[in-house]
Amino acid sequence: MSCSSDLPSADAAPGARGDATQCGTDAPRASIIICVYNRARQVLPCLESLLASTFHDFEIVLVDDASTDETPAVLARFRDEHPRVPITIVRNEENLGVCGARNAGIDAARGDLVFFTDSDCTVEPDWLERMVAAFDDDALSAVAGTVVDPPPRNWAEMAKFGGSRIGRHRWQGRRLIGGNMGFRRWIVTEHRFDPEIRYGCDEDDLARRLAAAGHRFGFAPEAVVHHHHPFTIGSYLRLAWKQGQGSAHFWRKHGVFLGRDLWFLLAAVLTLPAAWFGMPAALLPAGFLAIQCAALLYNSLAFKWQPLGTALLALPLQLVHSVVKLASVVWAWIVPTDRERRSRPVPSSETITTMPSLASQSRVRQPPEWLLRFTSRLPVIRTVYRQWIALKWQVGRRRFPGSASYWEARYAQGLDSGPGSYGRLAEFKAEFINEFVRAHDITSVVEWGCGDGSQASLIECPKYTGIDIAPTVIERCRKRFEDDSSREFHVRSQMSPGQLEPHELALSLDVIFHLIEDDVYEQYMTELFASASRYVVVYSTNDDSIPAPPQARHRQFTDWVEANAADWELIDVRGNRYPHDPAAYTSTSRCSFYAFRRREGAEPA
Repeated sequence: MSCSSDLPSADAAPGARGDATQCGTDAPRASIIICVYNRARQVLPCLESLLASTFHDFEIVLVDDASTDETPAVLARFRDEHPRVPITIVRNEENLGVCGARNAGIDAARGDLVFFTDSDCTVEPDWLERMVAAFDDDALSAVAGTVVDPPPRNWAEMAKFGGSRIGRHRWQGRRLIGGNMGFRRWIVTEHRFDPEIRYGCDEDDLARRLAAAGHRFGFAPEAVVHHHHPFTIGSYLRLAWKQGQGSAHFWRKHGVFLGRDLWFLLAAVLTLPAAWFGMPAALLPAGFLAIQCAALLYNSLAFKWQPLGTALLALPLQLVHSVVKLASVVWAWIVPTDRERRSRPVPSSETITTMPSLASQSRVRQPPEWLLRFTSRLPVIRTVYRQWIALKWQVGRRRFPGSASYWEARYAQGLDSGPGSYGRLAEFKAEFINEFVRAHDITSVVEWGCGDGSQASLIECPKYTGIDIAPTVIERCRKRFEDDSSREFHVRSQMSPGQLEPHELALSLDVIFHLIEDDVYEQYMTELFASASRYVVVYSTNDDSIPAPPQARHRQFTDWVEANAADWELIDVRGNRYPHDPAAYTSTSRCSFYAFRRREGAEPA
């Protein structure tokens, strides 16, 4: 059955227009998303291979990412020539990059399972059948398959091509690969691709966020996709530059330095000045360079399945590729991209007129604790290093656009509330709150800073009200809970005085240390305690000496309660079941529960 419409899709991403969005009332089991930018004819072999699939309950979603050639006509012609196959075409009016295009495809997909392959790939007939079968394991949220490249035809393809062993070798450190991966649709609806990543590390970014939220990954080695992208030396090195830009963004966002492929090359560059002191000292950078070459060789043999002769021939060009990638990372850190310049924030007290780039906001990060431990053994280095970090924090604070701007921008870019709202931390918080609600016969709960609603979905109470400063996330919550009359959501700035009646319990979960400005903090604490008639529960840090990046500021908030909320008494403190561990910072926390009760005889304000 064919579908066609010239009306814009209501679910399309910003900048996208759907040429076909509905293919009948029965949703297929699987949706296959393919993103295309120019050269549409190269996608035709991919589409033909999908038509030969042994699994038939699927639709195809084609995302035209603002192509400037004949792509729209070619895709429409293919759809019209195959009327028995449900085909959706989404047209982006501006180029959104690989992640933005994938998000547009997700918005148009109707299947319970969403699969991705690339326009320069072809699939085996049983590919989709094997990928769907992998999801028979209900514990899996995402699955990756095998990608096989053709035999190399030149030096560049010797350096680039090989097989994919995603999931088989823990040292490879990857869980997903863009040309052959699948998800449960609700997963990629809640955890979208980061549109700030134009190319490179896009799958690694999503995989890291999913892992932090407690999701599990599977591997279907027999689900094979063949990759047909030709390479020249020029295109191979241009790819290195683009990958470096993605690695730099990944570093700023997650604090993971470059991945494992450039460590020793960076060490060789940093120690290169030692060669000035003579041959013995020159052995140090030479040694690091030798280790880098050995790592590249091992990668070709273990992960690309290349013969030893091919791996040795490709090694020099692979080393040049690594140098270009490292230079790209350094350049991305020194010179902000045009995208970052355009997204410089313009804070407003009422509305957000410019969406700031999360990448530019995250340039100043809290130093990793292993580095602090290392420098603590070297007093002089420790002093210099901490003074430098303190200076960076101060600069970052001045550039930080403010709490409201930061969170509205984060949600507007499709990101979630962070790892604390998912996985075992979210379950721990829900367990405490639900136990507290039952023990005290609470019938109404108001949460100040409800975020994307992930935590709210775990809270059990007859009446729940969520409040947040970000209009984007409140709209997301209203849509998510539109069929649940027991839950309502409000934007803080849009609430009129007296609109909110006191609830029996007021919640603040992972919010207080995100309130950077003193006046915002004072107003928040006042409203939090004023909104509760019986109890207030706070989940937060309570130590103002903890260092933090620009978007956080730890406070000893119990001092505020003692000085400003005389009607309230602290009745319980519950430590975290998963105390802070630097090696697992996304699934552990410094926060504890603090439960307050209104004193006998005190009346709500």
